[in-house]
Amino acid sequence: MGGELADLLNHGGTPGLARHVSHLVFFAFLAVTGIGFVFLVTITRFVGG
Repeated sequence: MGGELADLLNHGGTPGLARHVSHLVFFAFLAVTGIGFVFLVTITRFVGG
């Protein structure tokens, strides 16, 4: 993983970096959505009795 970062820096690889960031954003979105869904279901069940 460290070598990958070094390669990006050496090549000044903006496309590779942008792709990496988009992957991070995508996974963060999935995580937030999943947590939000679980939270919503939990609250609904709690309120619903």
